[in-house]
Amino acid sequence: MGTWPCDGQKAQPNGMPASRRDTGTDRRTECRPIGGPCALRAKGYSVDREAIRQRADAATTGDSRYTPSNARREARKLDTQASYERLRKEFRALKQRRPELSDVRCCELISKMEIAQGRSAETIRRYLKR
Repeated sequence: MGTWPCDGQKAQPNGMPASRRDTGTDRRTECRPIGGPCALRAKGYSVDREAIRQRADAATTGDSRYTPSNARREARKLDTQASYERLRKEFRALKQRRPELSDVRCCELISKMEIAQGRSAETIRRYLKR
């Protein structure tokens, strides 16, 4: 183990602090490791910055078996585009049957159909503008 930043004491191999008799320190400046890179002093806690830096550098960033895949995202994207195309097709068919209807009214009628999948008329109108 390395040197603790409090009073230059060395930690023992078992993780316990050196005794006061060995280091010549008094009770007020004694440094006791409390776990990992932290130590308890009479004035408060101290941290071994070097130990933290080493642990942070050695940490793995994630599961090495994970490889990102765009397959699901691309599949959903294709489903969404197909849904938009069905809405456009229905809009064109409705406009052919009833040319006097405004675009907003056509979208309101489409929103009530099953093909809309619960989307609002305004949402459908935005999809059709693309």
